[in-house]
Amino acid sequence: MRSHRTKPHIFRLTSSVGACGTNEVKEVKNLQLMLDAAGYTLSTGRPLPVTGRCSTDTIEAIRWYQSLLRMSPTGLVQPTDIWFMEAMRNASSSEWRPKHSGGILTVKEGQLTFDYEGADYITAVEPFRQPSRMPWFSRILHHPTNNSGVTLGRGFDMKKRSAGEILSILRQAGIEEYKAQICALASHLSGREADNLFIKRMILTG
Repeated sequence: MRSHRTKPHIFRLTSSVGACGTNEVKEVKNLQLMLDAAGYTLSTGRPLPVTGRCSTDTIEAIRWYQSLLRMSPTGLVQPTDIWFMEAMRNASSSEWRPKHSGGILTVKEGQLTFDYEGADYITAVEPFRQPSRMPWFSRILHHPTNNSGVTLGRGFDMKKRSAGEILSILRQAGIEEYKAQICALASHLSGREADNLFIKRMILTG
């Protein structure tokens, strides 16, 4: 039977959580809920018990996300680590997922190519997983084929772009800095490398 855990409230840490941290029970539990909702178990296959106790599992989960965010994997989250908390809030929220709002978008020219590059809308999906009929949802990172790179939207393939170019374009487009930094890791990647990055980072970028 599938377990239903209470979704974490948006909160700010008032003390440190993790290795050698203050580890107040309420704050540890809130962070555990957020890490779990952000897809830690889904991505790693490792369970994260929500107990309010800062266990080895909790510290490893913190380190795992810190590594994904290119932070020093200390296993400790401080109240000043706003970037980390923002990433966790975004990854644990399903609000960014667009809802079905009237059908597939049509364009005046190139509809076949437009459709092939990705789906316009998505409904009733498992967290962080797309149904087989819509494998390339345009509004999140996706990896269409082995020959392509990690792609955003309809055709923003990062395979032949430098990290600086990706970062600059996404920041100009209004993408948050931490998301743009994560996407920049896809520079020049294709095949299995692109697939691995897509799977690991998609939950943090949306």
